[in-house]
Amino acid sequence: MGASVEDSYAALDAARQHFADATDFTIGIEEEFQILNRDTLAMTNRFEEFRDACETGPLLGSVAGELIASEIEVKTGRGETFDEAARMIIDRRVQLAIEAEKLGVLIGATGTHPTSPWSDQRIIDTPHYRIVEGTLRYIAWRNNTFGMHVHVGIRGADRAMAVANAMRSYVPELLALSCTSPWLEGRITHLRSTRTQIFTRMFP
Repeated sequence: MGASVEDSYAALDAARQHFADATDFTIGIEEEFQILNRDTLAMTNRFEEFRDACETGPLLGSVAGELIASEIEVKTGRGETFDEAARMIIDRRVQLAIEAEKLGVLIGATGTHPTSPWSDQRIIDTPHYRIVEGTLRYIAWRNNTFGMHVHVGIRGADRAMAVANAMRSYVPELLALSCTSPWLEGRITHLRSTRTQIFTRMFP
C-alpha cells in the first residue's frame, strides 16, 4: 500500500484507482507473532530491539510493528501465485525464528496468549499507534490478539466488493480453520476462538 492520504475524498479516489490497477489473485500474507521470554514464555516488550535486528539481512523491509511492543509482524509482499506467497511466508517464519534466537527470545503464534495479561503490554510509539491509543484507549489496550492476514488482489473496486460480500457465506468455515485461542490470561475459556470474542466485545 502507498502513503496515507489525509483528505478522505481523495483517499476514496485513490483507493478506486488502486483497485482499477490491481491484478486478480495476487497474494500477500502477514503474520503477527508474540515475542516471548525464553524462560517463562510470557510476552516481553522487545519489539523495537527485534525490529532493529531485522533491518539488515533477509528480513529487511519485511517486519513491522502491530500495536503492542510484545508483538512483531512479518509480511511477504506481493506474490504472483499462491505457491509463491506460501513459500515466502515459510521463509519469513524461518528467518524470524533465527533472529529471535539471536536475541534470546522465542516467537509464538496463537490467536491469544495463554497467560500474559493485557495490562503488562506497552503500545508501540509510532504516529499511527499514538493516534490509535489516543482515540480508542481501553479498546486498544485490551486488544492483545494475533492473526494471519491473507490479502488477495481483485481488479476493480465493484468486483472486490462483490467478492467480499460472497465470501461472507464462508465465514463459519474460515473461522473454524483459524481457531487457535482457547485460553486467555490463565484461564481455559471453553471457546475455540477467544480472539473472535475480544474483537466482537471490544471494537465498535
